[in-house]
Amino acid sequence: NPKSLTMIGIVLSQSPDMRQKAAKAFRKALSLDPKCVDAVEALSRFYHLEKRYDKIVDLLKAQLRYRRTDYLHVRLADAYKMSGQIDEALEQYHAALSITPDHREALNGIETLESSMKDDSMVDDSDRPDEI
Repeated sequence: NPKSLTMIGIVLSQSPDMRQKAAKAFRKALSLDPKCVDAVEALSRFYHLEKRYDKIVDLLKAQLRYRRTDYLHVRLADAYKMSGQIDEALEQYHAALSITPDHREALNGIETLESSMKDDSMVDDSDRPDEI
């Protein structure tokens, strides 16, 4: 049963030395039911702890084939942002806003990214080394 496997994985994930077994339980749950929301969320959290943002992206992109929710788009945007894929992150935040126009996390994500891009573009050219 996917929900039971997910619950077992959640319990296992509380112990750092059992996290790999927890991830295995989450993946098994998803193999039984690819749409199991609890397993997706738990495995996504596991990958986040491991800083495996590429795995989060793959997992959430697969979920978007089954259902398109503002929540999934925001989580995917966050994963893209953490992996430095800013354009993809903005695209996903905007996809979330197309579903829920006042989605606070999506709006905050866009604001944060745009602010950081603005700060990056304001770097003083005098701080850059001369090109030869």
